[in-house]
Amino acid sequence: MPRSLSLIDDHQRCLRVRCVSRRGGAQLRYTTSDGSTPNAARLIKTTTATSYPALQQAYGTKPDALAQALIDADPEVPLELLGGTLDASRLVALSADHSVLESGQVLTVHKDADGQAGPPESYQAQAATTGAAAAPLPWTGRRHLIDNVIRRHALVRKLQLRHDNDASYDALHALAQDLHSSGEMLELASGETADGPLVLSQDGKPYTGFLEGRVDGSTYRLVLHLSDALLHAASTGDAS
Repeated sequence: MPRSLSLIDDHQRCLRVRCVSRRGGAQLRYTTSDGSTPNAARLIKTTTATSYPALQQAYGTKPDALAQALIDADPEVPLELLGGTLDASRLVALSADHSVLESGQVLTVHKDADGQAGPPESYQAQAATTGAAAAPLPWTGRRHLIDNVIRRHALVRKLQLRHDNDASYDALHALAQDLHSSGEMLELASGETADGPLVLSQDGKPYTGFLEGRVDGSTYRLVLHLSDALLHAASTGDAS
């Protein structure tokens, strides 16, 4: 997430603003019945050699043969490892035969509304379009009624924009006042033609941004709502 970003206002001034995410809630702390803090541990329950697919490969897929093997020798129990604790571990990718995958190709797969996957495509890395090193976000001038944005876009994240100095305070307060009075949101985009997505970090997810403004006297709030999908009405079938 960017700690700051630059944007161009309607007077072609470059404003440097800070991005603040919503504060998290209070941390939960688990205790035992006597008030002491329990120790968390990760225990070994099974391994790939004693997994169900491995047992099927060793004893066959017939339930009776596998059941008899479980009765005779307990092959599903890794006796030397069962109940042991895991300290530092690393996530690895496994191939279909449970061998460690040394390298792989990252693909992008798009799914439709029914969950059907389309053909895989080569993954294209996304460069960050916001942040200190990125170009300022251009003024789009595209304004939308708040109700229309809520009904047409899936708003999945939000950030609060704050000023860094007196000059940016005046500009952001005026923008928030304008949006508050009109009941509209201002669309934010990247690129020279103001039609690119907002990407918050390298290889991050692309978003469409909408600025909402609220004002109470000398205080203001500018909220950047981020959308990653359009909303469409569900099909009800042919009318009878």
